[in-house]
Amino acid sequence: MFDRRYPLSLEASVSAKAGNVGYTVTDYFGRTLYEGSTEIGEDGQVTFKRTVKNHPTGYFVLTMGDQSCRYAVLESFDQKTPEDTPFAMDYAAYYLVKDPEKVYAIASAARMAGVTWVRDRADWRTYEAVKGQYDFTSTEAVYRAIHKAGLKNLVMLCSAPAWATDPLKPDGMAGGFLPAQQDIYHTTKAMATYYKDVVDAWELWNESDHGFALETAEQFAAWYKAAALGVYDADPNAIISFGGLCQPDENIDYMHLSLLNGILDYSSIFNYHAHTPQGNSIPDFSRFAMVAGTVGTLDYYNTRNKPIWLTEAGMKIMTSTPSEKNLTDQAPYIVTSAVQSLSTGTDKHFWFVLAPYIENAGDFGTFSPDLEPYPTLAAESAMTHVLGEGQYLGELGDLPEGAYGYLFFTGSRAASVLWAGKTSSYTFAAEQAVILTDLMGNQTLIKPENGHITLEIGVDPVFV
Repeated sequence: MFDRRYPLSLEASVSAKAGNVGYTVTDYFGRTLYEGSTEIGEDGQVTFKRTVKNHPTGYFVLTMGDQSCRYAVLESFDQKTPEDTPFAMDYAAYYLVKDPEKVYAIASAARMAGVTWVRDRADWRTYEAVKGQYDFTSTEAVYRAIHKAGLKNLVMLCSAPAWATDPLKPDGMAGGFLPAQQDIYHTTKAMATYYKDVVDAWELWNESDHGFALETAEQFAAWYKAAALGVYDADPNAIISFGGLCQPDENIDYMHLSLLNGILDYSSIFNYHAHTPQGNSIPDFSRFAMVAGTVGTLDYYNTRNKPIWLTEAGMKIMTSTPSEKNLTDQAPYIVTSAVQSLSTGTDKHFWFVLAPYIENAGDFGTFSPDLEPYPTLAAESAMTHVLGEGQYLGELGDLPEGAYGYLFFTGSRAASVLWAGKTSSYTFAAEQAVILTDLMGNQTLIKPENGHITLEIGVDPVFV
């Protein structure tokens, strides 16, 4: 991870037996930046070194012989960047919980990429393995590292300890915790008191409508209210949320029953999740629009003024060892999902997921297990750098068939985001030159001809 303001020094060494070893540096679009070959030293090592003063932004692969590594060059975060925007990431830092330095490094990378909020985890089983005996130290170094990196932190509490579950339902991830209402009040009150200075919001449980709780909606609502009151009594100004509903358009009855039982009266926000598997066609996030209140569900419960947070939104690459082609399928979606999410009324959009994250032989991560960045990180940086405050203004008209266009106010000017299922020409009237920014953050000044500008748009979003 590099800051584009500073000269970038590339250095790599490999072992070889004979002859010269070739090297290349290619970018996200498959273009070759540098190539050549170098001789093997007397020790059997081949070393490539290059210092670049003005390296382009984006995602790059350095290949030397039969080995390669990934790196990213991002626009620098500076004091002009808004401190609180819609652009967030689910961190899942528990993957790195034993190494706070790595937690801080990845959190700093997210901050450089323009992310302002992350979402992390808390394990009730670890915090209170024995009823009434609290130990919150297991995640303290992680939360403090995130806070030190300048990020706001939403922490999701999940996983019931054995003493709180029904003996007939022993899996803590699946709930069975209804009898523990008074206990969870004391637990969350102690938890929120302990972490008051480094946790900015609490999400109490996860996807109760999708296997993480066996209780009915009304039973879970009772438990949630007790948990929320504990946080509130520790910090009346805390942001509190029920666990994100997992694609509630598929389980609308559960959402209705939850709302009828008053969970939003005890929640600062409306919270949901929406995931997409990797596919061959351009992914369209807008099918989740109904969840964000556009069909009147939230109006019915008189909750129009509740902010909407989408705390998990990702694309699962359907392999645990993604190819470069897999990664270029995923990278556009970090932009298109956020843009369409905000267009449907979402106030804060969390990409899933920042840390390395393999689940059921599929890869959701923004970093590889070796902590090399994927192109999604550079795409997030390009989006946040251009869109700034990310205030949605509306859809663009007169687009080619199969094209998408959305207009935002950045805090100082207007910016649009455009993409299409297939490469298309888009012409619009313009009196002044515009700045075209590609998915990897590289900018080009486009001047009008005869009062118009024509752009080529395709699967990779561009910013104008």
